[in-house]
Amino acid sequence: MKAGTWEAPTGVMIPFWTENGLIDTVDVATRKAYDVDMAVLPIAIQMERNGIPLNIATLKDIEREKRPEWERLFAEMRSFVGPIPAHVVKDAGPFNPQSPIQLQWVLYAPDGPCKLTAPKTTDSGAPSADKDALAKLADHTFVQTLLKWRTINHAFSNYVYGKKLIVREDGRVHPQWNTTGARTGRWSSSPNFQNWPRWLRRCIEAPAGYTIVGADYAQLELRIMAALCGDPELIRRCRDADENRKLEPEWDPHSFVASHFFKEAFLELSLNDPAHTASSDCKCETCRRKALREVVKSCIYGLNYGAGARTVLEAIYKKGYEGMPLNLQIVQQAIDVIFELFPGIRTWRENTLEWSIEHEQVRSSLLNRWRTFPWGDVEAPTAWNFPIQSTAADIINLRLIVLAERLKAFPTAQIMAQVHDALYVICRDEDAEEIKRIVTESMSVVLQLVPGAPEMPFNASAKSGKTWDKVS
Repeated sequence: MKAGTWEAPTGVMIPFWTENGLIDTVDVATRKAYDVDMAVLPIAIQMERNGIPLNIATLKDIEREKRPEWERLFAEMRSFVGPIPAHVVKDAGPFNPQSPIQLQWVLYAPDGPCKLTAPKTTDSGAPSADKDALAKLADHTFVQTLLKWRTINHAFSNYVYGKKLIVREDGRVHPQWNTTGARTGRWSSSPNFQNWPRWLRRCIEAPAGYTIVGADYAQLELRIMAALCGDPELIRRCRDADENRKLEPEWDPHSFVASHFFKEAFLELSLNDPAHTASSDCKCETCRRKALREVVKSCIYGLNYGAGARTVLEAIYKKGYEGMPLNLQIVQQAIDVIFELFPGIRTWRENTLEWSIEHEQVRSSLLNRWRTFPWGDVEAPTAWNFPIQSTAADIINLRLIVLAERLKAFPTAQIMAQVHDALYVICRDEDAEEIKRIVTESMSVVLQLVPGAPEMPFNASAKSGKTWDKVS
């Protein structure tokens, strides 16, 4: 080991940022996460200076293309609701989906169109219509339309018409990257590029002569869960997975579960065009099979996040796969099948929650990042999600350090963004293939996350393109 450094589990050399009294303890086990957060800080600062190139003309084109869908969903909601009566608002008239009072009447009032039971209330005791409440009502047709409209409207109000995107004279947005934006170690950004819908990403465009290279992990959090829970079948499925054959049950964990849950409805669909992009508007068999796989994928990743069936259902509807049809019962049945096929997940969840309650804390497996519950108020979703998400964040941060070091050989290459489990680099067109190789090699790693567990490969794959949507 070099003087003044320690070697992270991924083989990355990290400086001892805690020397000379920066923090009191000299215990390596409690300072690892701190060291890594300090090591990525200069990288994040440089990323802010680099900025993200944005094409204003394309942004206007996206608005023109997306506005008809916005208007259609808006009209569907107003048609379903009808006029708002005078006893709800002073100026009776058409429904306004951005009015909390009107939305409460639409959803919960005995004389309203939905007549639903409020799953939660506000601090003042009124029935809540926030996103958590809507997640619990996501199997209702009106709520599904509202959720899709909100996704478009949020992008319009914040980024297309709003002031969240400040483009400087260099034609770039210079976001603020917060490397400690979440307790899990995940980054956040302002503007919030982390949650941009794919259709909006088209306006992020590399300058003339340059290309965007994007790379992400194959099933990162699923592989982490497999390594932590030790379920032999899930481990085997993850280690044998083949990204090029993700619609085949033998080569993909999500398709494996889909084949057991949907059975013939999944297996009898053809694979005529595996490269075809799934869409709620396309009814071909390949899209249908991809959509069924996405349902299972959402259920599996919902387990990673400690989400229940209602929250998973909301996520599925936001993706545009409501034409199955789906309901809360079907999603819960899919989750039950996942537990049956991979029983180690349930055992791990039970043991993790029990440990967290006993020790009033929860920890990650890689850098010992931890969160305490000093009053014993341990929440099960947090206990299940924190070890997975924080370990994923630590892997990304550690490999980002490797990538930044290797890119020093390419002065014109710039790290553009870090979004969850993906990294994006802008480079010259002639360097794109070499940068793809470097990014892939820098991110890919084999790890043993917990003592005694089998090693798990965490593989990344890279794509290049002119716009962000083509590589994400």
